[in-house]
Amino acid sequence: MTKHEIRQYKSVTSEDQRTFDRWLKVSAVVGSIFAAVVVVIAIAASDPGPRDAGATSPKSTASGASEWRRSAYELMIGIAPHQLPVERVDRPF
Repeated sequence: MTKHEIRQYKSVTSEDQRTFDRWLKVSAVVGSIFAAVVVVIAIAASDPGPRDAGATSPKSTASGASEWRRSAYELMIGIAPHQLPVERVDRPF
């Protein structure tokens, strides 16, 4: 605060000073709660959960290809034709 603002604060009525002090305290409490929530969220986000935990080595298929490195074609040929979610379209529109 500047000297002018301090003089202005001292020149207002004591009731206005108390109102300002209450507002300042409530704002500090609300800001502290908000900051605590942000810190808790940041800590929770950085904690590795089961989905982020270290993975074991990928399973290999009979052909020796890794499950994680299979192409879209290799994945599609493993599905029975009646389970494919596509239909043949001769004329698009």
